[in-house]
Amino acid sequence: MGNCDGNDESLPPRLSIVRGDEPALPAEDGLWTRDEVCAYLKMGSTWVREKTASGELPCLKLGRSVRYSPAAIKEWVEQQGRGR
Repeated sequence: MGNCDGNDESLPPRLSIVRGDEPALPAEDGLWTRDEVCAYLKMGSTWVREKTASGELPCLKLGRSVRYSPAAIKEWVEQQGRGR
């Protein structure tokens, strides 16, 4: 997976570059990859990986892959704004 630093060569096919090197928001349907969560949260790959590993960021483990529910990520963001 890419590192969410805006390099278009590291972006998955569902993300595209708009306005310079800012990735577009991920699609609303299906599950998100780490890169799509990075784009939505505008945070780096390492930060998302650490929050996922600590259990702070909600995720789904599918075999060896990790995916994220858009609804769960959005709810998590709202909870952060409310101070939990």
